[in-house]
Amino acid sequence: MVNQLRISSGGISSEECKLYSSVIAQNIIHDVQYLLSILDDLRDLALTIDKGVIEDIKKELADNFDRDDIITPQLARLLSQLWRTPTIKEAFANLHEFHSLAWYLETIQEIAKYDYVPTLTDVLHSKKTTLGIVETIFDEGNVNFKIVELGGKCSGKRKLMGHFQEVVSVVFCVELSSYDVFLENSNGRENQMRESIDLFKEICEDKFLSEVPIILVFTKTDIFRRKIRDIDLSVCFPEYQSGRDPDLAADFIQDKFFAHNKGTRKIHPL
Repeated sequence: MVNQLRISSGGISSEECKLYSSVIAQNIIHDVQYLLSILDDLRDLALTIDKGVIEDIKKELADNFDRDDIITPQLARLLSQLWRTPTIKEAFANLHEFHSLAWYLETIQEIAKYDYVPTLTDVLHSKKTTLGIVETIFDEGNVNFKIVELGGKCSGKRKLMGHFQEVVSVVFCVELSSYDVFLENSNGRENQMRESIDLFKEICEDKFLSEVPIILVFTKTDIFRRKIRDIDLSVCFPEYQSGRDPDLAADFIQDKFFAHNKGTRKIHPL
């Protein structure tokens, strides 16, 4: 979201975009490794993919395991060959976690070039982990904004919240499509949406933020609207019984967050 705000205000230069090339390479390799790990569960797709290509991809990744910040020409060639498999684009349309990988595979040969400079859209598709506290300052007209990102896992964010006593607004971002996603390293025990709701509740109850307005931003709504057709919201909220209408489901999720605002604070959903 911060990158979207910076782009809208003309704040990301080509030099800064260049710095994202290694992040994008890491994203691609991570997603490809994940795809390979679940391929046996995707039987219809697995049956149509050239097993020789899969083995060559595994070997190329193993041979360059210590270089996850670049896409080698050989890996690009193999991934391009994989992407030309007739059934894979259709499969990816229903595998919402590979939304960004599908975008990158369209131009994987360009991404592998030494002088590759990510486009603004490439940057928006990237996933970069924020560690600690990161401040971003930008101008919008005559107003100066400072956005302070709290990185790390939710438990780490909780420890940092008490350090902010001059906050004029909290921007709380929620991946709307995360209702069936479990947090990494949680062994499938912690649903990402429920974890977000728990953290939101703690922010609402924080004494330093009791009167601070909250901007509640729901992201990845496009993925959510496609996913809800196949995966019912009841996988996260068993009490949900309104079917697979995306608007009803989104309203239900929003109400779950609003229910924790017990005071007079204003919450602005986006």
